[in-house]
Amino acid sequence: MLFFDDLNFDGYLDIHLLSRTTSNITSFINHGYVWNPELGQFVRTNLDEIVNFSLDPEMQVVRGGWSSWDETRERTIWKFVDGEFVMTNELWLRASEHYRDEDGALWHNYLIGVWGLPVLITERELIDGEMVDVWPIITYTDEGKATMYEHLFGEDSIWFPGGGLGDLPRGWM
Repeated sequence: MLFFDDLNFDGYLDIHLLSRTTSNITSFINHGYVWNPELGQFVRTNLDEIVNFSLDPEMQVVRGGWSSWDETRERTIWKFVDGEFVMTNELWLRASEHYRDEDGALWHNYLIGVWGLPVLITERELIDGEMVDVWPIITYTDEGKATMYEHLFGEDSIWFPGGGLGDLPRGWM
């Protein structure tokens, strides 16, 4: 399927072509071509690196993400820089019973999530050309949970502003 959108937020309509799905049937791959007014033609981009992309014109970013059956979720934020999409932020949410010690206690930087499983949250940001872990270790306290909730879902959040969960199940944390 062929679509026309302003992929790089420069005011020109660009083209993206839905080409295939990944092994997870809900993950879509698109090939993108942005209009280059200097060349007078469309130029292929690396949009196919962004799984399940969506445009966020307000923040002028492209969002991506996927979910797996084992309760792993990834969210990414990309900006168009010097002719290519560059990942600037990445968020991983992983639920697993393995995030407990031998006595069944949670490791200190995990929160109870989906189906009572601990959830590991990893956030990375592009700093000086490298993806760096930026999310601090959180203990499972009411204060830590409130801080995390505000960071992920608060009005100023880059991830789910205003409490929008995307495809995260309600009650995941």
